[in-house]
Amino acid sequence: MVKYDVLKNGEIEIRWLDEGKIEDLFKQKKIKIKHETFGVLNDKYLLTASSKELQKFIKKYMASNDTEKWEASTKFTLSKTDAKE
Repeated sequence: MVKYDVLKNGEIEIRWLDEGKIEDLFKQKKIKIKHETFGVLNDKYLLTASSKELQKFIKKYMASNDTEKWEASTKFTLSKTDAKE
């Protein structure tokens, strides 16, 4: 899942959901949402819930007090440039 914010300076910041946090929530049995595990070590998660269930999960996740929920290692910031040819 991806979250994007439009910053005051017009830049767009794109962040991916922190997979480590999601993995911890599954292991601690704090979330119950349909998913599959895959990968060589069966340690990757693919959320397979319906759109309605995913929306409910995201609303609850966004409302949580976890200030680092979007602190994944991958983040992009897009800036508008004046491209002159």
